[in-house]
Amino acid sequence: MNNRLVLNLSLAAVIIVLALVVILEPGKDKTPEQPRITALNPDSITHIEIERTANDTIKFDKQGDHWRITSPVNLPANDFRVANVARIAQATSFGKFAAADRDLKQYELDAPKIRLHLNDQVIEYGGINPLDKRRYMRAGDSIHLTTDESFYRLSGDVYGFVSTALMPEHASDLTELKLPAMTVRNDAASGKWIVTPEIANLSADDTHKFIDEWRHAQALQVVAYSGTPTGQTATLTFREPTPPMQLDILSKDGDLLLGNKAMGIQYQFSSDARGRLFHLIPAAAAETTKEPGKN
Repeated sequence: MNNRLVLNLSLAAVIIVLALVVILEPGKDKTPEQPRITALNPDSITHIEIERTANDTIKFDKQGDHWRITSPVNLPANDFRVANVARIAQATSFGKFAAADRDLKQYELDAPKIRLHLNDQVIEYGGINPLDKRRYMRAGDSIHLTTDESFYRLSGDVYGFVSTALMPEHASDLTELKLPAMTVRNDAASGKWIVTPEIANLSADDTHKFIDEWRHAQALQVVAYSGTPTGQTATLTFREPTPPMQLDILSKDGDLLLGNKAMGIQYQFSSDARGRLFHLIPAAAAETTKEPGKN
């Protein structure tokens, strides 16, 4: 190894060390983590209650790994959205002061717009600080300044918290789909799905994919049942003791609307869901109908 090579390697090593010093900044204290409005672990929360002055109180209970709305309706909840509510327990506090001897009216905390109960912890929502646009929130003996994003989520309609899954429960227990143009039934003896009337060139994979479309169907949104039935329905049958589910088809064109009158809700799907959920086309036939040059 000649002297020039040794010198180049030494210089490269020095440059790497200097770069690491700049990046890692050894000896420099890391930025302290921002305090949280409570010490409550979101994963420990099993009961949530949202009291609103301008709307109904919403109650949730965790049942196993999933959340359920128990008031003002009794429906499976959107786990992701309810988990976000639970995470408010760990909202960042950008400033806090003791609530004692304060004029709560000044912070609009004398009559909170929202009281959020997370287990036994109560978080109250007040007004907005005019300087930094952060919201006053009271937790225990302290008033905190936090971001305002959760207030509007908690103010919304209860149906915004309903699970958007068409079959949030018992999807694996589905045994029959009775649709306007066909019936798809699982044969208990063979385990095969049987389509009536028969469809030429239909494979077992085609049928399984069709059933999975129903099992995993997720609506764009869920609202209170308000549509006008078209007279057509889809009936889903499950293994006992789960009762059948009847869905009213509430639209003939455009977005697909399916209403579950027994649950008091309707699901809105995009227009292309109509084909995926109501038309079973063999994959081989679908390939031959594609336009030339399209994948």
